[in-house]
Amino acid sequence: MAQEKKAKSKGYGTTTIILVIVVFVLSLLNGYLYFQLKEYETEYEVLKNEYVALYNRTTLQEKYYDNLTDMYSDLRYEYDQLSNNYKDLLQKHYNLTSEYDDVINYKKEILLADNDSIELQIKSNSSYTYEIPFSGYIIMNFTADDDIYVWIGSSMVDAVYFARYPQFPETAENASFIVPVAPDLNVFIGNPNEFNEVRVNFTIKFVY
Repeated sequence: MAQEKKAKSKGYGTTTIILVIVVFVLSLLNGYLYFQLKEYETEYEVLKNEYVALYNRTTLQEKYYDNLTDMYSDLRYEYDQLSNNYKDLLQKHYNLTSEYDDVINYKKEILLADNDSIELQIKSNSSYTYEIPFSGYIIMNFTADDDIYVWIGSSMVDAVYFARYPQFPETAENASFIVPVAPDLNVFIGNPNEFNEVRVNFTIKFVY
């Protein structure tokens, strides 16, 4: 009996020691895990703060990018406007230069009369006034069924008429002639015939 009690006591002692060791190990493990958790929490807070700072910087960068994008859009719109205005000015300059060259080189023309027809009674005449923008010259063609004459003049000349075709006292049934003119143009067509009425067809082109 004494040996059995001694064996049981010895068994309880071993178990107690093991339990103490387990509790101690668990305590150490629990302490280790606690400190690890605290360390992780600290690292987490650091990472969280870094994330917030990075997020804020990213938000600021996005706003800055949006502002730059808006500024670029505004500048691009202004550039397009200026580019279009520049193209328009170039086109106007080209047009004005071309028109200037045409005027200087007498390349522009206006058709003042296009095969107009008149009937002149015996010893009568007909006169016409044409508004022209510049000085230049006219090309006049006429055909008639009898002899006529033509005077050319300008309101800038005191005597009004300064050129006669054909030269006095000649007359003609048809002709084509060139006369320098100034604003405004006056054309006088006369029928010198004492017996016949005359039908005249004429064309006048002003070149400047």
